[in-house]
Amino acid sequence: MAKNVRFGEYLQAVTVDTASVAYGKLLPKPQFDAEGREIPQKITKLRMSGADIVNLLQPYLSVRFMEQVRAVVPLAIFLAIFQWLVLQRTVADATLIGAGLLAVMIGLMIFMEGLKLGLMPFGDIIGSNLPRKLPLPDVLTFVLLLGIGATYAEPAIGTLQVAGSIVDPEKAP
Repeated sequence: MAKNVRFGEYLQAVTVDTASVAYGKLLPKPQFDAEGREIPQKITKLRMSGADIVNLLQPYLSVRFMEQVRAVVPLAIFLAIFQWLVLQRTVADATLIGAGLLAVMIGLMIFMEGLKLGLMPFGDIIGSNLPRKLPLPDVLTFVLLLGIGATYAEPAIGTLQVAGSIVDPEKAP
């Protein structure tokens, strides 16, 4: 019989390649005394070298980082070409801008991971349970209020206004 799978569960299952290891397999085998009682054993911490940590994190982080590269680099290239062709100015402080773009990609990677681990499961739970608990008009009212609240909570516009007020138009590239 076919099982219905939510799209979010499908995406989570196919986007990260994981292997589960039972905790019991990491522990030593229990030892027993002559009377059949288990002998307590001191459990040592799992020790990992720097190379082990890199090998563990590299596949995961490279996928997440490349998502941000695909989002940021085309925009940066477009802006550089626009500045070069339309404004007929070279990119000043290209090294600093490149370092800033790298920081943006790393920051977006961490931010998106926080959204996926913290906010998205919360939204999935509300989205799957709310229609079961409330009638349709109440759900639509809640969604409307949530959308209005999210619009006012969006800090990007306010942040851009503050950042824009710092820039001196005479010194802008």
